[in-house]
Amino acid sequence: MLKRGKGNKRWMGAALGMAAGVLCLLLPSWAQAARDTGDGGNRVGSWVETKAETSRVELGVNLGVGGFLGSVSEYLEGGGPAWGITATLAPDELVSYEAAYFGNSNGIDGTSSHLAHNQLQATVHLGPTIDTGVSWKPYIFGGLGVSLISAGGNPHGLGSALQFTLPLGFGADFFTDSTFRIGVRGQYNVGFLGGTAAADVGLPDTFSTTVAAQARF
Repeated sequence: MLKRGKGNKRWMGAALGMAAGVLCLLLPSWAQAARDTGDGGNRVGSWVETKAETSRVELGVNLGVGGFLGSVSEYLEGGGPAWGITATLAPDELVSYEAAYFGNSNGIDGTSSHLAHNQLQATVHLGPTIDTGVSWKPYIFGGLGVSLISAGGNPHGLGSALQFTLPLGFGADFFTDSTFRIGVRGQYNVGFLGGTAAADVGLPDTFSTTVAAQARF
């Protein structure tokens, strides 16, 4: 049986750090809103309306490879498929907000079963748009997720577990002349609180590397 007390405290600290980072990303917009109140409250309403008019909603589909890290990987085959669906709101050129579903699945050694990871997450993205002949946007992101790990029948005692995660990563979107774009993305999910798939595997981390196809509305 693994002792996870110190590990949980460490990841709780990481969660607080991530929350502070998100707050820092939001501060520029809040500061702009505060400046716009100088001549009266009506300017706040004007600022909100302008943001709503210029915001862009993007829907995307991700496909790639992913896997589990930690002691649970001893019971698994190599990397498996990864997938995701994203919805992104981009109120300005630097900061965007994303709600997403991501998952991955790996075969369990010696069986026809799989260990699957399915996650809902909310993240904040930070990155500039760069025009170098082809417009593209590199970015980093972080946030909070909740995931379900589930397993088919196996002799290793692997089962289901619900846990909270810190999704972290980076990526790049490449723009086209139409409403469509393509991108690449790497994501690492740090498990910091919740149940375990088995007594001896702790809180497994997961990762995925995907290619994205997105449409802007």
